[in-house]
Amino acid sequence: MKIVVGLGNPGGKYDGTRHNVGFEVLRELGRRWGATKPKLRFEAELSEILCGSEKLVLCAPQTYMNLSGRSVQQLVKFYQAPLTDVLTIADDLNLKTGQIRLRASGSAGGQKGLQSILTCLGTDAIPRLRIGIGRPPG
Repeated sequence: MKIVVGLGNPGGKYDGTRHNVGFEVLRELGRRWGATKPKLRFEAELSEILCGSEKLVLCAPQTYMNLSGRSVQQLVKFYQAPLTDVLTIADDLNLKTGQIRLRASGSAGGQKGLQSILTCLGTDAIPRLRIGIGRPPG
């Protein structure tokens, strides 16, 4: 079993915004792979998909992004998941729109949701997929 965490902010006010790209990726994975109906648990919206023979838990923290680590910490503890099996998907202002970067570890690079996760889990060895959203004009 693997855990995929998509970062964003809850609520209709934030739907479709650039900073919710993590939520959008989870929605698309769920659509393509037939996700279960989302359930609220661990301060997150959770659903599951089967990718080949591997179960993936899709996690959209429902705290604001700066507190995402609370939700991820609870989920990792419950499933006793090794941190190498947790992938975080986050937006990145420093990458051009649509550019992606996959890393096994490293700093948060100014991304507040990722920083919260690294702090709550006590390590920077968390795999992450950064999706470029570019800097806003002017």
